[in-house]
Amino acid sequence: MVAMIGLLAENTTQTFSGGKASVRPRRAQARGGSPAARGKRSVFPQRTVLALYRYYCSNAIYIPLRQQSKLEDALLKLYKLLSFGFCKWMCMLCPNHFLFTSYVLLGVSHNSGLAHKLQHMNTSTERLTNMIKYRLFLLSALILVLGLTGCSSVGSKTNIKIAEVTRSIFYAPQYVALEEGFFADEGLEVELKTTWGGDKTMTALLADDADIALVGSETSIYVAARGTNDPIINFAQLTQTDGTFLVAKQPDDNFSWEDLKGSDFLGQRKGGMPQMVGEYVLKQNGIDPQHDLNLIQNIDFANIPGAFTSGTGEYVQLFEPQASMFEAEGNGYIVASFGEESGHVPYTVFMAKQSFLEEHEASAKKFTRAIYQAQQFIQQHSSEEIAEIVAPYFEDTDLQLLASSIERYKSQGSFAENPILDEEEWDNLKNIMDESGELPEDIPYKDLVNTNIAEDVMNE
Repeated sequence: MVAMIGLLAENTTQTFSGGKASVRPRRAQARGGSPAARGKRSVFPQRTVLALYRYYCSNAIYIPLRQQSKLEDALLKLYKLLSFGFCKWMCMLCPNHFLFTSYVLLGVSHNSGLAHKLQHMNTSTERLTNMIKYRLFLLSALILVLGLTGCSSVGSKTNIKIAEVTRSIFYAPQYVALEEGFFADEGLEVELKTTWGGDKTMTALLADDADIALVGSETSIYVAARGTNDPIINFAQLTQTDGTFLVAKQPDDNFSWEDLKGSDFLGQRKGGMPQMVGEYVLKQNGIDPQHDLNLIQNIDFANIPGAFTSGTGEYVQLFEPQASMFEAEGNGYIVASFGEESGHVPYTVFMAKQSFLEEHEASAKKFTRAIYQAQQFIQQHSSEEIAEIVAPYFEDTDLQLLASSIERYKSQGSFAENPILDEEEWDNLKNIMDESGELPEDIPYKDLVNTNIAEDVMNE
């Protein structure tokens, strides 16, 4: 038994303290996005935690083993095993409690000078045994106290999976939150996955393949209209206008919406926000999308740009930076903005199941706090600065092109300045859906929108 405890303690100590520390720096974990974006994020933002952990693993609890009985040796190694394991567990669970735990344990083994004194004196067997027993008692007390009092991260979810409907510079605040460590500062480890389309994104959320979805609010209405005991709740708005642009095959400095009549128009997926806002804007400009032009809607969302460059359609509805890339490559020319024409709508919103928000309210608040911080960052920094930050998510896009795309969105007010989705925007969304014949049911604002989380964050 003594031999087994000793071997286990030695192996554990080597695992925790041997070689390089297992806790990685701030930008050491990949969280979705492009390959270049991997290796960018850590759930341990506090450098103090990292420093304390390394110090503890390499220096703590040094007591010479000579002149000790096998039982004493085993007790000491058991203390090492428990303390190393407990500290690492606390570091992963709650950095704040880890700081407290490490301080106390280090205080006993180092700050008190007891370990140092033991190196330079002939400690009796009785005194050494009492010392080890005292430390084991202290460690047990810490485990009991912290277990009873709990931790702010217990009962919350620190690993958050996001499904984004597409990869677009339109979602710059989200990428800023990832790259600037705003999620990490809240103790959240965010895994980002692009699901390419509203239907696929909502499927991922409903199937629990994602905790949070970034998608148009119309999808939550579709789910509610079908009937569900666990509705999808909009809790943090990211963008507040349409993010698409009308791109023509040929340059046209004197473009008029009338030019679309009789043309082949490559539109977006039926029932999605881009398509509904697009048709709404066309109607506002006197064009009936079902009769005045040839509306093409049978191409998958991810394949629309390729179809246009291959010759399908004379006009197409595209997000940035794809629209600007087309201009730079001579494959198309931006002639109008749907966002400027449509007004404010909850175009893309972070949403989750009601059960998730109830069970992980603390995590949802941390998530929203990070997004709000990123939204403020967007408003306070230049498009060039933002472009450099989000560049890893757009490997094949020129930095200057990214900056111009961001500036285009900033100038038309596309980025929401805070995460609150207000009732006027919700009503505007339902009007657009109704106009396009896609509103299945008039779902009240209060049924699918939760502003309490965002309001709490903003009032802090």
